[in-house]
Amino acid sequence: MRINHSKDIRILNLEDRLNEKARGVKPPGYMEKIKGKRLFIGIPCRSNKCFIDFASSLAESVAFLISCEVEVCIEKSVNDCFVEVARNHLVNKFMKSDFTHLLMIDDDMSWNNDTICHMLAEDKDFIAAAGPMKMIDDTVRFAVKNYKASKEKVIEVDYIGGAFILLSKNCIHKLIAAYPDHYSKHYEGYGFFKMEVTPEHLITEDFYFCKLWRDLGEKVYCYTDVTFGHLGHKEWNGNYHKLLSECEELKAL
Repeated sequence: MRINHSKDIRILNLEDRLNEKARGVKPPGYMEKIKGKRLFIGIPCRSNKCFIDFASSLAESVAFLISCEVEVCIEKSVNDCFVEVARNHLVNKFMKSDFTHLLMIDDDMSWNNDTICHMLAEDKDFIAAAGPMKMIDDTVRFAVKNYKASKEKVIEVDYIGGAFILLSKNCIHKLIAAYPDHYSKHYEGYGFFKMEVTPEHLITEDFYFCKLWRDLGEKVYCYTDVTFGHLGHKEWNGNYHKLLSECEELKAL
């Protein structure tokens, strides 16, 4: 589904966002940086259902994107019992499209409505945001490995979960050139997300993707300043930037 003009916005009941300029509201700093980009939003959705907070976050984000003159396409992959299969299907649909960036969002997340705009403005080939993991207790943990405590909003990490991941078309082109053996007739394209089991580790599909990218000498970036909700029988909330800033302040004491 393409969403790129005023008629679509009226359908979504989001006209007010476009009228901010007329009301004298100063445009956000990221607007010029992302103007003209074309975003393919892919949603792995096993049950063909989503949480209402996910739907609200998505609708509000689309309003922000369109107001910045970013064309948006929304695509879902349903009835795939394995998330790596859904992610690979979405990557290959994106590569057959004329869009410049792919954003994959898990259907059990909620987020700040300007998050996507901020991430696009960073102009990275691979940047993701870290959401809180679902835990059996009240512990707050994020799906990130090998990071340093920092007050910066964009940091380099080794591995990050795939719940909210933004990739440029250039990123996928580099992976295709480097890993032709990852072509699969099943996908009619490439399978860069897959779970790998070794004698020492179980590597999830998103960490495996990070490993392929980093093995090319490339960098994985994390945009930290997002207040996420991870939705289920309860809601796990967290802001990774706030957590890292608190760690940095504790080190300074």
